[in-house]
Formats: sequence, C-alpha cells, structure tokens
Amino acid sequence: QLEVYDHETGLWVSTAKPVDLFNPDFPTTVIVHGWNTTESDELQPWTIDIAWSVTKRENYDVNVLAWNWMEEAKKENGAPENIKKQASLMTQSLHNLFSDPTVNYSQQIHLIGHSFGAHLIVWGSLKLIQNEFCNCKITQITLLDPPEVGWVWLIFQVGIPDISEPI
Repeated sequence: QLEVYDHETGLWVSTAKPVDLFNPDFPTTVIVHGWNTTESDELQPWTIDIAWSVTKRENYDVNVLAWNWMEEAKKENGAPENIKKQASLMTQSLHNLFSDPTVNYSQQIHLIGHSFGAHLIVWGSLKLIQNEFCNCKITQITLLDPPEVGWVWLIFQVGIPDISEPI
C-alpha cells in the first residue's frame, strides 16, 4: 500500500486517497523497504529517518511516499517471489495518483529501494519509464544494500519485465 509521509507529525499516513496529502507542484521521493524479518507489518523506523532527511533537505517542498509491503516481504511469504507482483501494484498505485485529474503530475521522481526493495523499484521503474502515463521524470534511483542474488537470479526467478503491458 502507498503511504504518505506527513512532515508535521513525522509519521506515515495510510490513506486510500494519497492525493489528499500530495502536492503536484513538488518533486516526489518513493521509499521501498526490503525483506521483513520482524513480526511487525509497520514500516521500519529507518524509513521515517530517510523521509525526514529528504523533507528537510528539500526545505519541506517535497512529497515523500513509501510502498508498504511488509506482510508480503516476510521470508515465509516468499519475499523474492513477490517482487514482480509488488512492483506492479506499486506502479499501479503511482499511476492512479499521478493521473488523478486534480494532480496532473509532471515533476521529478526519486526512487529509493532497500534490500529486495531495490529490486522492486528497478522492476517498477522499467514500467514507469516505458508507460508514459504522466509527464513525470525518474531522475534518480538509489539502491541501498541490494541482495547479492544479482540480476541474473532475479530475472530467472520472476522473468524479464514485459514493459509493453499497460499499467
């Protein structure tokens, strides 16, 4: 699920309508966590630290979003096998947000992925780049501690992304 960082409270806000907390005039950073080794389904505290740092660096003129797939990222739930599905779900959520008539988004996007989240954002970014559903631009991708499994393994496990499929 897509969550929005509220810089006033310093917390993630789960909302069915992220557009309510989204400013289409600001660039956007999307944070994606990786493997969940905890019992919790809450986003880890490090995501708040990064959201706060990005917000402060941009003088509060930035949208910070997180893709929460904590339940699906648990080892027993097959985290690696869920990457393709989660990338598609994240891409669809971003598509819905950016194509909302009240948004008409055309700003820069920075994707940050940790662990298996690094694989998820690369997979998702291929879809975002190829399917021009908005005038937005992915200008930066940051991969934090991607698993050593490598891209060959990932492609073997989940296949090469079919970027011709519509979002």
